[in-house]
Amino acid sequence: MNYKLINCTKISSNALKYIIEFVWPRGLDGVNIYIKYSGDTFSGIAYTDENRVSLRIGRRIKFPFCCGDKKLIRYGYTDMSMLKNTKEVLVSLCAHELAHLWQMTVSKQKFTKTKLHKYEYGGTKMECLYKMEKHSSEYAKRKLKQWRKHIKK
Repeated sequence: MNYKLINCTKISSNALKYIIEFVWPRGLDGVNIYIKYSGDTFSGIAYTDENRVSLRIGRRIKFPFCCGDKKLIRYGYTDMSMLKNTKEVLVSLCAHELAHLWQMTVSKQKFTKTKLHKYEYGGTKMECLYKMEKHSSEYAKRKLKQWRKHIKK
């Protein structure tokens, strides 16, 4: 596992590294991960051409926070978890975006052989591939469940 973390938040880099390594997909390597603050929600994007993940996390997220939107299920998004704190947001977001990089750089599955969806969400025009979002959302949900069990120990 080889990655570079660029942390532009007040969250401990050690805590971020622990979360990143917990959700890291097997076989993925050489990733640059940028984390910074933004608004009152969170978002992420994976750039396969640069092997980079960019994560934005809100300083003013109101917990518990419902991760996902029922309207987006038709586009492959399935994670409807109720997130309890910032660490759970980071687990879910990191897992989802790192899964996208894994899909495009490691996996032999044909994640791109699926329907392209174009839609508008929150005033922003979006595009996604159904199989990719479904797999990434399920991976994030599975990792969040493992995280919660791990934290209880």
